[in-house]
Amino acid sequence: MFQSKELSLKSILGSKEGVHLTSYLLNQGDELHLKNQIYDSMAVAREHLTEVLTEEELKHFLSPLMQLLMDSQILKNFKSNIGIFRTKDSFRMLNVPIEVQPLCVVATSFHVKPLLRWIHADREFLVLGIEEDSVSLYSGTQSGRRHLATLDISTESQKFGNKVDRFTHGINEWLSQIATSKKAPLFLAGSQDLVKEVVQKLKYPAAKIVILNSSFDRDESSEIFAEARQWLQAETRRSLEDALIEFQGAEKLKQAQKNIFQIAKAAVKGRISKLFVTEGIQIFGKLDSRTGGVSINPDHMDHEDDDLLDDLAQTV
Repeated sequence: MFQSKELSLKSILGSKEGVHLTSYLLNQGDELHLKNQIYDSMAVAREHLTEVLTEEELKHFLSPLMQLLMDSQILKNFKSNIGIFRTKDSFRMLNVPIEVQPLCVVATSFHVKPLLRWIHADREFLVLGIEEDSVSLYSGTQSGRRHLATLDISTESQKFGNKVDRFTHGINEWLSQIATSKKAPLFLAGSQDLVKEVVQKLKYPAAKIVILNSSFDRDESSEIFAEARQWLQAETRRSLEDALIEFQGAEKLKQAQKNIFQIAKAAVKGRISKLFVTEGIQIFGKLDSRTGGVSINPDHMDHEDDDLLDDLAQTV
């Protein structure tokens, strides 16, 4: 099943009850460096939770992090930077294959700005590789890929007519079984004559189809994925540039807002179409999710404080 990153992260993005610990670890392959960051995260948690949890409750809350210090093999399984997400009843670790700064936040929701950047930058995509007698479907991201299916028509019956008909019948069946596929770009590579014929019969949004001017070989497909990733990176840059131009135009028409108090009130009412958030800046305080009222603190004061920019990003 091809599952969107937004869906797989839904439980993290939507969690808003109780104490939340979020820690991002910079993974340079140095076990001691990782463990020092975990120690730092535990120190932050103790600083903010000592007054609201008993010693036994705090020990239980931090036990998964303590386990990471004791079992080095867990950390060795992570090849990218690491996200740690802990509540009283849940613990989750993620490979976060984008640049992160070491950070620990204790609040009433998870700190998700790095995840939102990951969602925006590391879009899932599909690759359809067409050879003379077979077609293969893959899912991919900026950091990995997965083979989904291969159809070899040299062993298939003639039930569905010519080669192109048999290809497209199998492909359309695959795509119909992939729940979120029609939101993902579909890259086609292979014999250009075959690709052009297949495209005409695909049941897939034309705007999501990208034809690569490359041949396809299952055993040597790395260049295809590199080309797809480069295309998506360029598309992400274009999308951001277009959004910035749109913001500048809205600002000239006095339809844009930079005041955090007014932004908060508009956010809880669902009146924001696009929100630009600076990841490197944190403004700690509290957001009233009902009224949009905001209180700002000079620093991370307690476990109910959160980065308001992070809260607003989740709200929008």
